[in-house]
Amino acid sequence: MSRLSNTWIETHYPTRCNVPRVKALIGDSGTYGWVHRDAAVIFEALSLVFIAWGYEVRSAGSYNCRRIKGSRTWSSHSWAVSDDINPDTNPWAPWVGGRLVTDLPDDLIAYVENELVTVSGGLPVLFWGGRWNRHDPMHFQTIATPAETAAGINTPSGGIVSQYVRQGSSGPGVGELQAHLIGQGFDLGRWGPLNDGLDESYGGDTTAALAQWQNALGIVEYLNVSGSWAAQDPGTYAGPRTWAKLGAQGNKGEKGDPGEPGVAGSPGVKGERGVEGPQGDPGAGGSTGTKGDPGAKGDPGPVYIGTIEVVPKQAP
Repeated sequence: MSRLSNTWIETHYPTRCNVPRVKALIGDSGTYGWVHRDAAVIFEALSLVFIAWGYEVRSAGSYNCRRIKGSRTWSSHSWAVSDDINPDTNPWAPWVGGRLVTDLPDDLIAYVENELVTVSGGLPVLFWGGRWNRHDPMHFQTIATPAETAAGINTPSGGIVSQYVRQGSSGPGVGELQAHLIGQGFDLGRWGPLNDGLDESYGGDTTAALAQWQNALGIVEYLNVSGSWAAQDPGTYAGPRTWAKLGAQGNKGEKGDPGEPGVAGSPGVKGERGVEGPQGDPGAGGSTGTKGDPGAKGDPGPVYIGTIEVVPKQAP
């Protein structure tokens, strides 16, 4: 059975025109769509791709109980498992003479088709409508089941596969988050086999470090709570915005060795004593000789901060 068929969709994402929908943020510009509750994780992952590529989502059309244009067949939008992104720049082919017209980057599409896959089994999670004979490049459609996505979806975070993790969870996804935070210079305590804080357990130290980092960058994460998206307290959830930013930031480099100390300046040369005047005639005192000028004070040696030479002020 084709995963694009309505029979497959109804089996895994029931029920047409009466589906449990949630509000999913798409991209980072405030655009959202109402998607099937069990497909929300897939569209969160797609959102992260758009964020990582810097692609601006201006419009996202998800749930719409309707039939396909010019057909009696129900549209996948009737199950809220598809999203139409920026139709003005990704038009349906019949609108533009049958041509494929899109502003979606080739490498973004390649990532969605080949690397946006389930953690368990490596299955693709979305189909791109640009592959249809009647190109529909705005269209992204769910092709993975809720059971297949339960273990998570691989998402772009600097080339590292990540799962979204939250306070109280544990496992490799938490360890990856901790490794990023340690790389950014945060102290996560003396936990773990190496006593470096990397213990794959999302506890208080990880929460405090992530909260400080998210606050510094103005990152707010959202989770669906009772059918609507709610902002999460800083540090309690590492979602798509956190992973996108962590992937963009490299870890801090090692601190450089201090520079060699500067050489002390040589002391100035002492001035010579003045020459005594000749003895005067009796009754008249001889003139005192002129005092010699003091020698110039020696210049101090250069001072070094790290490997940068700081030129000292010249001696008067």
